[in-house]
Amino acid sequence: TIGSIEYMQDMTPEHCANSSEHQTATLKDKRDNNTYTVAKLKDGKCWMTQNLRLKLDTSTSLKPTDSDVTQNWAPARSTDTASCQSGTRWDQDSEGAKTVRSCYQSESTYNTNGVYYTHTAATAGTAANMNKNGDEATGSICPKGWRLPKPGTIAKSINNDFYNMAQHYIGSMSWYGSSESGYWQNGTNNLLSSPQNFVYSGWRWYEANGVEYVGSYGLWWSSTVRSSNRAYSLYVYSGHVNPMDYYYRRNGFAVRCIAR
Repeated sequence: TIGSIEYMQDMTPEHCANSSEHQTATLKDKRDNNTYTVAKLKDGKCWMTQNLRLKLDTSTSLKPTDSDVTQNWAPARSTDTASCQSGTRWDQDSEGAKTVRSCYQSESTYNTNGVYYTHTAATAGTAANMNKNGDEATGSICPKGWRLPKPGTIAKSINNDFYNMAQHYIGSMSWYGSSESGYWQNGTNNLLSSPQNFVYSGWRWYEANGVEYVGSYGLWWSSTVRSSNRAYSLYVYSGHVNPMDYYYRRNGFAVRCIAR
């Protein structure tokens, strides 16, 4: 089970399959020795139950031996704290929507909110040249054996990892809109409860506004592209849960990985 392994990179499909519902474990990431709580949720899949805290470094490539990549990837920019405050417009980078940016607010919020990544950073550059609705990144900054969630192109679908998980923790909310692009609204959700432990970590605007809405909203990247400048994400606040929201790829969102 997940309780029998020490490292995130030791995870296999069998470890998750053999675990009981809501079984939890604390695993270490070999890349930086950060530890994460993980759990088998009601969708039958194993999720990280904390936001990823991997700090990218231009001098340190992610490798297939420890990361969710098929070849070495060196980030174009290192993770910093300055751009999580204000004064730096991520949309002014020469790469435009494909920019590799990441930041964390401070040491005091780092363990809770994690690092905020642009979509190209979150996908380890593998989605940079993808522009069509439904295109899937082929890698990510998740540990080896883990990946970004896949929502596909239909919101209310068991093939949407975010929908398939959130439907079990939606509380008193009701579904609004179509199956293709609807969302839950009105009422309260249980996504912030244990063991799933989602947090309102806010997000980093691509404009020079720093991180905003901490404590009110949370957004987590998927591996799926919507268009040349947008990608899909999970969007949560107290009265609304959208399992297939889409926003600008140059924004900084959190990352929660799911076991392969």
